[in-house]
Amino acid sequence: MTLHLERSKTMSAQSKPSVTFAESINIKARRVGEYTQQMYPDLVLADHVGYPCKPGETGEYSFLLGPLDTRAWWQKPFIRRRLRPLIGRLYFRGDHVQATHKKWVLEIYGRNHVERLKALAEDLVGKFEVEIHVRLASEETHWEWSDLR
Repeated sequence: MTLHLERSKTMSAQSKPSVTFAESINIKARRVGEYTQQMYPDLVLADHVGYPCKPGETGEYSFLLGPLDTRAWWQKPFIRRRLRPLIGRLYFRGDHVQATHKKWVLEIYGRNHVERLKALAEDLVGKFEVEIHVRLASEETHWEWSDLR
């Protein structure tokens, strides 16, 4: 009788439905953007085409080098564009780069930026408990047009 009762308790404990919780990758991306801006002021967050942006719910960030101009658009000269180096792109999701919720991909553009972005990746791995695959996508730095926001 005791054996039967113990087995029933074990079986009911195993079949009991559970509740799990996970943040959307978009929410985590916002937190990554906020953290990166705070800890790495020399990196400017940009969208997928290299246009500077604020942290947001996104699937990827690009990283530009250069100072961030925080003036409002009406305080800037009408045409003020310059070429800035695009040194990397962090993917939070995407089949084309095999990025998933738990395994992000950091592409680096320019061999001279590898150490800087590997340090960023190591920092993010510790902070956000994910795996980041770092790959050198180009020997040369990419350059994209962007305004000084």
